[in-house]
Amino acid sequence: MKKYLLRVGAFCLDMLIVYIIASIICLIPFINPNVDKIDENQKALQQEYELAKDLSEKTENYIKDNKINQFEYKEILDQFPTYYELFKDVVIDEELKDEFKDNIKNNINEKYTGIYNDYTYTINKMSLIQTVVTIITCLLYFGVLSFINHGQTLAKKLLRLKVVNTRDEEKDIPLWKYLISAFLICETIFTITNLIMINVMPKNAFINVSYWVKQTQFLYELAFLICLVLREDQRSIHDLLLGTSVILLDKEGNKVPDPIYPLPDTTQEVKDDKVVKEVKSSPKKTTKKNSNTKKVNKKKEEVKAEKIND
Repeated sequence: MKKYLLRVGAFCLDMLIVYIIASIICLIPFINPNVDKIDENQKALQQEYELAKDLSEKTENYIKDNKINQFEYKEILDQFPTYYELFKDVVIDEELKDEFKDNIKNNINEKYTGIYNDYTYTINKMSLIQTVVTIITCLLYFGVLSFINHGQTLAKKLLRLKVVNTRDEEKDIPLWKYLISAFLICETIFTITNLIMINVMPKNAFINVSYWVKQTQFLYELAFLICLVLREDQRSIHDLLLGTSVILLDKEGNKVPDPIYPLPDTTQEVKDDKVVKEVKSSPKKTTKKNSNTKKVNKKKEEVKAEKIND
């Protein structure tokens, strides 16, 4: 298996462990007094999602006969009071306008998006302590724990991976490098940015800016992944910045050599060169041999001629 696949798998498993630890800590009321309110808002948001989905499906049936009857109108009023304003101009048992039929689904989605933004803003506003706990847990887990375990988190130990100094694998990596690495790979800069924005910006501004922050975060993640996959030494951006590498260990704890990338096969080229040289040198030898033969024959003829003359 490629080492970068093991690294990605180890990172995902480590993040799951961090999330579980942070969630358990945040369930303690005296640490996170807003835990119940956050839970209530999350459940209410889920309920709004189900309502919007249900209404969107039922609306398809409502408008099939090109009108909304009294029973359907009452159902909207009783079961979907949040969305009632979208149907307030509908006249019972009268033909629906094309504009209404064309736009009703989009209007339901827009209404739900507004409700979703309200709830998420409120939840983020109340999640200050939860966010801080998550940041601290990430730094402790990926930074301090890796330092104590000499380059291994729980998942790295499970998959036999280890962070080492690139120039000297026997040399210990200082704690500050592990902490910076944790800061980079956990995308803490974006978490802190979101934390600042939620506390200084009004709701609409926060929603608009957070969209672009998320796009930037996606590009950040993509750059790390591309660097990890495309480089032959499988070092990502934080490895290059901090002078670290990740090695694979065998069951005895010894380093497994990285695969050697095949060099061009020069053996055949050497053989071909030799053949060419032999071919080039052959005519010269033949020519020289023929020349000597001609001289010998000429000499014989001269001797024979002298004998005849005598």
